[in-house]
Amino acid sequence: SRNVPCHGVFYQYVQWHNHAFEAARTLRIPTLIMHYEDFESDNSGTAESPLGRLLDFLELSMHGFIAPFRGDSSRYRDYYSEMERVEITKFLGLLSDTETRKILNRYVAFHVNT
Repeated sequence: SRNVPCHGVFYQYVQWHNHAFEAARTLRIPTLIMHYEDFESDNSGTAESPLGRLLDFLELSMHGFIAPFRGDSSRYRDYYSEMERVEITKFLGLLSDTETRKILNRYVAFHVNT
C-alpha cells in the first residue's frame, strides 16, 4: 500500500463493498447494483433505464418530472498518474472479494492473480 495514494480511502471503499455483499448474502436481502454513470447515458425513466430499474426494484411508480442528470464521471480520470492507477488496481485486486472485483471490473482491469 506504500505506492497507493489515499490507500486508506481505497481500503475503506473495498471493505464497504465486500461487507455489503456479505451482509446481503448472509441475510438474503435483495439487492440492485446501480452505477452512477449509467444515469449520464439514460435518464429517460423508461422501464429499461437505470431510473426505471430503480423504481421497479423499490416498487415505486414514476410521478412528476425527471430532473436532468448533472453528473460528470469523466472528470475523475485524470486524478491519478498511470503508475498510480496500476498500483491502485493491484491494491483493489488484492483486497476485493469475488463479487466486489466483479463490479470493479467495469472500472479497472485486474492484472493480479487473486
